[in-house]
Amino acid sequence: MNIQAQQLSVQLGGRPVLKAVDLTLHSGELLGLIGPNGAGKTTLLKLLAGLIKSQSGSLQLDHQVLLAIPAHERAKRIAYLAQHSQVSWPLTVRRLVELGRIPHLDNWRKTTGLDRDIVQQVMEATDILALEHRRFDSLSGGERARVLLARALAGEPEILLADEPVAALDPSHQLEVMSLLQAHCRNGGAVIVVLHDLMLANHFCQRLQLLYQGSTLAEGPPGDVLTPDHLKQAYGLQVSDEARIDRCFLLPWKMK
Repeated sequence: MNIQAQQLSVQLGGRPVLKAVDLTLHSGELLGLIGPNGAGKTTLLKLLAGLIKSQSGSLQLDHQVLLAIPAHERAKRIAYLAQHSQVSWPLTVRRLVELGRIPHLDNWRKTTGLDRDIVQQVMEATDILALEHRRFDSLSGGERARVLLARALAGEPEILLADEPVAALDPSHQLEVMSLLQAHCRNGGAVIVVLHDLMLANHFCQRLQLLYQGSTLAEGPPGDVLTPDHLKQAYGLQVSDEARIDRCFLLPWKMK
C-alpha cells in the first residue's frame, strides 16, 4: 500500500491554504503532520481522505487516482478521524463503535460474529468497555475521543488519518492512543496523525512533515525536522544555547 501526493494545492475562499505539497506514505509507516495553527494540516488530511479536491497536483493510492476509486472501496481502505466529530444521535457507545463496520456490510448484510468480535477487540484496546451502555452525548471530551478512535479502528482500515486524536486526553490515554496507532502500523497498516505535542511526535512517529504557511518546511526523521532553525521559523521558538536539542523532545514518562 502506498499514497503518493505531488504538488497538491488548495484555495479556500480565494485564499491559498496548501501550496505545492508533496507527501508519501507506505505500509507500516507512522507519519506525523506538525506545524502551527493554520499551516494546512487539516486541509491536507481531508485531501488524503478524498473529502475535498485539490486545484492542482496529483493524488494516488496504489497507483490509482484516489477520487477515481469508488467511494465504498475508499471507505474500506481509509478511515478519517476528524478533529471535531459531531455525533448528534442518542447512540450508546457500543452501537456507535459498531457503525465502524458499515463499509464491510455489503448488500445490507447483518453483522456477524466476526464483526462483533472485532468491535469487542477495539473497545478493549481503547479502554472503553466500561462505557459500552453509556450514551455518547453523556461522555467527557476524552472519553468521546477514545470512542471515535475505536469506531475508526473497527473498520480495519489500511490507512488511518487522525486529526489531533490525543488533544483531549490525559497523559496516560495519550500514550495508549499513540501506542494503538503504532500497533496498527506494525500490523501492516499506515497512519498519518496530526499532532501539536512535539514530544509525542518525536517519540512515536517514524517520519515528520512540518507544514508552515501551507507549504512543507521540512520532512524526514524527527531528528532532521525538529531542529532549532525549523522551530524558530515555524513556531517562533528560540532554543537556548545551553539546550541539547536531541533531549528537548524526549518523552519524560511511559506506561507502567
